[in-house]
Amino acid sequence: MFSVQLEKYANKKFEERKAVYEPILPELVEQFNQCGREERILLEFLYGTMPVRDAGEYEFKVFLSYVTHANWLREHMEWTRQLPEDYFIHYVFYPRVNSEDITECRQFFYDHLKDRIKDKNMTEAVLEINYWCAENATYEASDSRTISPMTVYNSGKGRCGEESTFAVTAFRSVGIAARQVYTPRWAHCDDNHAWVEIFVDGTWCFLGACEPEEVLNKGWFLNASSRALLVHSRTFSDYRSESTEEHIGKEDLLSYYNSTSTYAKTRCFKIFVKDKNLEPVCGAKVSLEILNYAEFASVTELYTDEKGCVSITIGLGDIHIRAVKDGFFAEAMGHVRTQEEITLILNDNLLSKDWVTDSWEMCEVEAPKDSVKYQFNLTREQQATNRSKLREAKLLRENRIESYYDEALAENVPDAKEILHLAKGNFMEIYRFLTVDGNNVDSNQDRLALLKTLKVKDYKDVTASVLEDHLKVRESSYKYRPVYKDNIAHEDSIVYKESIEFNDSCVYNDSIAYEYSFAMEYIVCPRIYLEELTAYRSYINSYFDEDTKQKFISNPNSIWDYIKEIIKFQKEFDYQTITATPIGCLKLQQGNTLSQKILFVAICRTLGIPARLNKVTMEPEFFDGKDFCILVNQNRDCLSLDQDKDKSIKSNGYDKMPHDLSLHEPERGNLILLVENKEKWTYGQNFTLGKLQEGQYLTLDYEGLKFPDKELSLLLEAGIYRLIVTTRMPNGNQHMSVRIFEIQSEEEKRIQMILRENQLEDLLVDNEIADFEISDGQMEYWLSGLMKEQNGILAFLDEGKEPTEHVLNEMLEKETELQKFHGNILFIVKDQEAITNETMKKVLEKIPNIQVYFDPELEHAEPVARRMYVDPEKLPLLVALNQGCTGVYSCAGYNVGSVALILKILDKINK
Repeated sequence: MFSVQLEKYANKKFEERKAVYEPILPELVEQFNQCGREERILLEFLYGTMPVRDAGEYEFKVFLSYVTHANWLREHMEWTRQLPEDYFIHYVFYPRVNSEDITECRQFFYDHLKDRIKDKNMTEAVLEINYWCAENATYEASDSRTISPMTVYNSGKGRCGEESTFAVTAFRSVGIAARQVYTPRWAHCDDNHAWVEIFVDGTWCFLGACEPEEVLNKGWFLNASSRALLVHSRTFSDYRSESTEEHIGKEDLLSYYNSTSTYAKTRCFKIFVKDKNLEPVCGAKVSLEILNYAEFASVTELYTDEKGCVSITIGLGDIHIRAVKDGFFAEAMGHVRTQEEITLILNDNLLSKDWVTDSWEMCEVEAPKDSVKYQFNLTREQQATNRSKLREAKLLRENRIESYYDEALAENVPDAKEILHLAKGNFMEIYRFLTVDGNNVDSNQDRLALLKTLKVKDYKDVTASVLEDHLKVRESSYKYRPVYKDNIAHEDSIVYKESIEFNDSCVYNDSIAYEYSFAMEYIVCPRIYLEELTAYRSYINSYFDEDTKQKFISNPNSIWDYIKEIIKFQKEFDYQTITATPIGCLKLQQGNTLSQKILFVAICRTLGIPARLNKVTMEPEFFDGKDFCILVNQNRDCLSLDQDKDKSIKSNGYDKMPHDLSLHEPERGNLILLVENKEKWTYGQNFTLGKLQEGQYLTLDYEGLKFPDKELSLLLEAGIYRLIVTTRMPNGNQHMSVRIFEIQSEEEKRIQMILRENQLEDLLVDNEIADFEISDGQMEYWLSGLMKEQNGILAFLDEGKEPTEHVLNEMLEKETELQKFHGNILFIVKDQEAITNETMKKVLEKIPNIQVYFDPELEHAEPVARRMYVDPEKLPLLVALNQGCTGVYSCAGYNVGSVALILKILDKINK
């Protein structure tokens, strides 16, 4: 029986949502009335706490399946019965883990796992489940849309957020409390990570999702997490009965809990905020920000108490702090390793500009140091068992996933073979769409063209019915067409330039081919942003009457008027990471700002109006026949249709920044960035640009931006901007330069970029590499036994691949120095065939002191790369070793001069 406390909480939360659920409330109440008390409590809890958009996206039966399964577990699984009530609610029952698509899947997972964990104790069951996860999913980098656990199973791959969601689902399906834990940004490298914690015998333990070990509390991220500034978990409500974990605040409906001290050395860091009279400021918003990807990324927001104070348990590194209240702000770097508290004075007024210095300010940002709390000395038998199980898991996974591809059927649609391969377990859905009734191949070229507008991840879970719905709008039906000059698409239009980027296969000097590609991209394509793909065209067509649709077509601005009038948004019920689909938005008449923008584009495309979200600004735009247009009234109160008609603002696409729209062209200026060497600059890696909006800087999305030469010109809206430049050192620290400046209307501002180069001493680290075994073809050797406390060079090589070829050629150039090198040079390759490579043979002949060892699949390269904090997905991997297994420098992939640099570093160490 659930407690009265839970029942009252669930009922209260659901009552608060009734007004929001008004469009579906009668149906909900009827379905609730058919449930028993235990079911109703969980349903009211769920509908009262989940992101509101979920109620509009998923059928009631989906949530009922979670309720039924959870109650069954509570009745039949002893470890579930023993859980505190709030742990059961949050970490066993709750359907949502992160931002994944919700599907009925708990019974599916349970059926696959029940026999494998039968008669096992809890620890044994947890370890076994994670091996099952590895048999069915492994890591693959992809976009930030989180696919469902079922899609991960059917595709066999997912990024870390998807792997951890998959694993949490597996644990919860058998009644083991589990949650995703997350470091929103690392401090020592430009990345983040998610893994899993499970509640075992009364204690939270952790593991790498789909990365099984023979023991708990072990994973490749142990060293990395010991350097974290913040690790947290989340729940979708603030209900607590027995939990005593540190609550670090709320974000809309989410509650966050601090797990940092589990992994890293921490301290309780206090931040005091005072006004210019040095009086405490209550209710100031304090944003804690980590320098990562060359931006200050906010990882949590706290609000000061009556003493003007907030406190948080945090890792021992540098963190940027920004406090704002009533238009006044202050910011500073908090040096947590050496400070216990910091005071910020709200002296600067956002409405004035006297704090805009327009000069470079430089500082060093220190990352936390390694402080691993868990040490393991696995036996050789445990390591061998783990390797054997992982090899078996990989074979099982790959065989299953490959079995989805039907070569005979694929031969019927040869032009779609690559897409069918990428679809994995979704093969038949894609094939069904390309054929008539799943049998005869459809000759309609629109089908393949539509598929090519999608992202690779879409092939894994899009359905044939959704694709069919979007095929109904053909390029011949739309009103707004590209402008032509002499039968050629208008080359001055940003539309023309962007379309070339989307599909290079089209012949763009042919107006018909150009127009067809344009229509497929901006009308027929169902993908707008990262929302779930739905059959929204038929829904939208039936939702609006013909008169309304004609008004929308004659004046697309009126679509936005309608959305702002009808679609409501309540921030306290939102989860910002996910958006409502166009169907869900209209069904509940609820949606956050991004959901509303997606809905605008969906309505436009349904009515044959080319539309998009601008990649840089994330603002909705429609095409008027010549240019993409920004909505006149987007950030203002709704105007009448007559006022807005034909007054759209022309967009400059990638050169356009977010702004408050008016009836006139926004004021803009030109920023020119000057560099000495264009090859050294990568947006989002060593520099970013942010615009001040509503008291905080929003980083502009210039992903893929390159310097065409020594100058880069950006057309920006007038306003205040922040330019951040960073140089990351191998030890994780950063050299940072920040410049805050103003762009005025019609101004041309020129800024010389500065990038500090690392000195040799900056490159040195001191990372102990875990010992591992490799073979010479006859015997197994431990790395430590081969090194014998000498210096050396460790090289994981992928023979025949261009980056490895470059490194081998550099070794030939350094033949004399390498021959005289006093230490070990170890080449690690996959097998004997590797040494038959011509360049490899030449290097081994010229430099006979190189020792060659074999590591099937180069499985040890990844943990070594991660320990050295370099890219684990790139080969070759070169490591300079000092006195055995201590890594002092490493590089992954090809870096010009890497061999000479390693020799220089080892020479410096010897001296």
